[in-house]
Amino acid sequence: MNPTESLPMLTEDRNILIFWEDAKPNGLHVGQFNSVLMMRVEVPGDNKSKPEYMVEEIYPEAFPHPIHGKVRKNDLIWARYGKYIERYKGSVEGTVQAGTPIEAWPMVSRAQVAMLRHNCVYSVEALAGLTDAQIVAIGIDGRRLVQQAKDYLSASANSQAAAESQDRERKMETRFAALEENYNSLAEALEALQPEAKEAVKAHLSKRGKKVA
Repeated sequence: MNPTESLPMLTEDRNILIFWEDAKPNGLHVGQFNSVLMMRVEVPGDNKSKPEYMVEEIYPEAFPHPIHGKVRKNDLIWARYGKYIERYKGSVEGTVQAGTPIEAWPMVSRAQVAMLRHNCVYSVEALAGLTDAQIVAIGIDGRRLVQQAKDYLSASANSQAAAESQDRERKMETRFAALEENYNSLAEALEALQPEAKEAVKAHLSKRGKKVA
């Protein structure tokens, strides 16, 4: 049993639904995580068949999916269990938080994770954004944890920016290498031409250059 599982919810057709929240790497951005709402369907008397489904996947606010945007829903599951999903989401409004899961952050102990989740803090981003009143509710280490969360997110943002800069540089280097290879190939082909043909090509290129200028 997942420690964050919801209480069982009985449907009209006597199935039992159990929800829980999970996280998985974003896939498109290093160090970013997507929040995933999962659901298991249990049929009374059937202990073998307990299928699990992804209900919806929430992408970080700053890194939406290029196709799905901020939220990717399992349309088939929503079509059948939509009202139960809404009931669950309404009972835990505000607990589904995109970002780095608090349990995946190495700066907190298991006891601190439990304490933060008890106070509806499920991600490092949510911890960094706590107000003064909310920090007081966390306890004596509240301000230290909030500052550490801010420092962690700042370092992650800088790392992400550096990675994106390196990726752009690699792409430009690849492009320049391809252009240089094409230029060398054309130069070799030009040298292989007969003198008359070579002069004709040079004259043509000269005229094109003047038109562009």
